[in-house]
Order: sequence, then structure tokens, then C-alpha cells
Amino acid sequence: MKGKPLQYSAAAQSRYQRDMSQLIKGMIADYEKTFSSLHEDFDGVTMDASFASQTKIWLNRLKRKWDKIFNNQAAEMADKFTSQVDMNAQRSLDDSLKQLSGGITIKTPAMPEALKDKMIAATAENVSLIKSIPQQFHSRIEGAALRSVSQTGSGSKTLLDEIRDIGGVTEKRANFIAVDQTRKITTAANYERMKSAGIRKAIWHHSAGSAEPRELHLRLDGEGFDLDNPPVIDEKTGERGLPGQLPNCKCFWTPVIDFGEET
Repeated sequence: MKGKPLQYSAAAQSRYQRDMSQLIKGMIADYEKTFSSLHEDFDGVTMDASFASQTKIWLNRLKRKWDKIFNNQAAEMADKFTSQVDMNAQRSLDDSLKQLSGGITIKTPAMPEALKDKMIAATAENVSLIKSIPQQFHSRIEGAALRSVSQTGSGSKTLLDEIRDIGGVTEKRANFIAVDQTRKITTAANYERMKSAGIRKAIWHHSAGSAEPRELHLRLDGEGFDLDNPPVIDEKTGERGLPGQLPNCKCFWTPVIDFGEET
């Protein structure tokens, strides 16, 4: 007997992306404003010790400001995100198990002990990821700014272009974090709740949405697997795991009951 395929929460992912994007856009705008206001001083400057030192002072002010902003919001953002992903995962699983049982509600525990530990770890990981966003952005901007100071004719225009380019890369990374973490947390929640409900088996589904699908995952499409002995998901490392566990893996799964086993 099969349930409904377990899907990832588009709403939680989208909200997380939006919240991070708002912070990133504000940070990019602040860096642009700062270096635009320095246009006359910055253009045509060759390496000068005093100007390079002043540039570092401006950069450090921006870094302290945006590190603080991201740090102050990281815990709340991460907690809201992980909670919403978990809530949506439980709702999807309950709906799937109801179909699997022919309309009978199979209760899943709100928070199995093992899942509680995983959710705490996931929240902490996302706090760290959020805090890393301004740090990586600043590191790249600092290199670009000091190169502009040292290269004759580069000036603020080139630097502003680089700020925008680096900002685009930063937004893409934030989007990847939102997608990747949504899948990982959903997979962990489904795994622990299914085990607690006595569901030990599932069917692997490959998503057709990937531009470069993993051949191994294509071969797994439609295959059943045991939650406690999942298939190899990476041929190079021999790693075993579940759908959505690897970066950029869009695969998902369906709970099943095999009447040839005890549940």
C-alpha cells in the first residue's frame, strides 16, 4: 500500500529566500552608496598608503554594521524557517499516511526525541549559514576595493560593478541555502516520524527538473528501499542516504507498507 509522495515545502523555502534577500539587498545598497559617495576621491587613485588605509576603515565600518544586522536576525530567521519546514513536513506525511491506510488516520508523534536533536542541529546550522553571508560578501568586496585602489584607472565605477556582481553571487548562494536546507530538514523529519509510526519502507522518485541529473538517482526511480538501509546515493564515495540528502538533489519519496513485513 502506498501513500502520497512526500513533497518539499515551497512556502517555507520561498519565505526563507525572501527574508535573506531583503537583508542582502539592503547590504548591497549600503556598500554601493558608500563607494558612490567616494567617487571623486576614488577615481584615478593609484596605490597610496593613506588612501588604502582609509578604504579599509570604510570597509570595516560596513562589515561591523552588517555582521551585527545579520547576527541579530539569524536566530529568529532560522527558528522560523526550521519550524515551518517541520510543520509542513508533518502535515504532508500525515496526509500521505491517511491515503496509505485507506482513510484511517495514522498518528505520527509531533516531535520524536531523535528528531528534536536534529531540529536543534538544523537550527544551529542555519544560524551559522545566515551569519556567513555578510562575511563572505565582505571578504570578496574588500579584495575588489583594494584592487581598485591599486590599479590606475579602475576607480569607483569598476568597483560598483563588482559590488553588484558579487551581490548577485551572494543572492544565488542564499537561494541555494534555502532550497538545500528545506530538502534536508524535510527528509530528516519524514525519516524520524515514519520510523516512529512503524513505516520502514519507501519508494524513490527522481525529479525530472534537474539539468544534470545524477545517473544513479535516475536508476533508483521507482525502486523501493528500506529506511534503515538506504541505497547508495553517491557512486564516488559510496555514501548511502535518502532522497533530497545530497546538494541539488530534487528526488523525493513515497511511504509504503509491505504486508510481508511486521510493522
